[in-house]
Amino acid sequence: MNINENTMKLIRESRWFVTVIMFLPLLWACQNLKDNKGEAVLSDTETPQEILVTKAQFEFSSMRIGDPRIRIFQQKVRANGYIKAAPNGAAQVGTLVPGRINQVLCSTGDYVRKGDVLYSIESHAIIELQQEYAESFSRLKALKVNYERQKLLAGEQISSLKEFNNVESEYMSLQAKVEGLKLRLQMMQISPAAVEDGSIKPAMDIISPIDGFISQQDLVVGQYLEPNENVMEIINTDEFRLNLYLFEKDLKDLVIGQTVLFFTPDEPGRKYKAHLSQIGKSIHPETKSVLCIARLSPENRKTLVNGLYVMAEIITCEREALSIPNEALTEEEDRYYVFAVYNETDEDYAFHKVAVKTGTVTDSFTEVLDPGLKNILLTGAYNLSSAE
Repeated sequence: MNINENTMKLIRESRWFVTVIMFLPLLWACQNLKDNKGEAVLSDTETPQEILVTKAQFEFSSMRIGDPRIRIFQQKVRANGYIKAAPNGAAQVGTLVPGRINQVLCSTGDYVRKGDVLYSIESHAIIELQQEYAESFSRLKALKVNYERQKLLAGEQISSLKEFNNVESEYMSLQAKVEGLKLRLQMMQISPAAVEDGSIKPAMDIISPIDGFISQQDLVVGQYLEPNENVMEIINTDEFRLNLYLFEKDLKDLVIGQTVLFFTPDEPGRKYKAHLSQIGKSIHPETKSVLCIARLSPENRKTLVNGLYVMAEIITCEREALSIPNEALTEEEDRYYVFAVYNETDEDYAFHKVAVKTGTVTDSFTEVLDPGLKNILLTGAYNLSSAE
């Protein structure tokens, strides 16, 4: 009787052990299914690695859990360039005749308007030009009387046609000379009518050809100037534009009107706005770059200076996409991962490392191409990566 009872007990224990062994894989699979909750998908070939973080550690490390959000992603072409005044917005000022400066009426930084007197210059050449004009004008008046008389006589066949032609040729030649001298006086801001009345000035005024600020001035009273010498520069800030230099490979993405954001290397956080207005059609033989021009926003022109070096980004495309902060990603063997919550208790969080597909990257955010991604560690991923 005792033998039979012992035998039956052994049989029952053996059956229980076999049953447990058979159901262990099923129990493990159910546990995995329960833990994953469908929140982060792992590939069949990956073994989930559990990383536990206590809630005290979570708070201390300022970690944050959340879902990807829709953000606007921009595709950009980067370029370097300079702030430059348009051709009509910059002027070099000198003198048409040699002479000495007798007064200077403005300084660097002053704002002047078109027609304002900048400085004046005196010389014998100025006086001699006025004298020559006055003499030529007087001779022309006398010759004109003779010309009209000879013309009348020739018409009545009283004088020979040859004599009339000689007078006419002399008259036309002197008239051309007077007109040329008159234009030279006007270019020197000297009134021909005043000279005709006998008023001779020893100096001439140099006036501003444009509105703008004086950006360069190298003048002192008594300084001698030559006609080919530029001694003053005027810049009209309203005519500022952005000259950008791009390589040929980037031109295919450019379209007139695209937004350009630019900044100086010293202040990368302060960005100015412009719009692409011209796309160059010629490659510079030395730099292998193409000049493109952007029109500045009016509010930016007053704060910039001519010749300023800038770095620019031309926005070629904008679109909405799911994104996460760059710090939520870790990289391993050319793949990107996030840490997804698969279980939470009162004491801790349990994370799995999940591979993700990424798209466009900006300074702070990365596009993710996994639509079901949620409950991931947005900040503090570096701490978990280091703890693995």
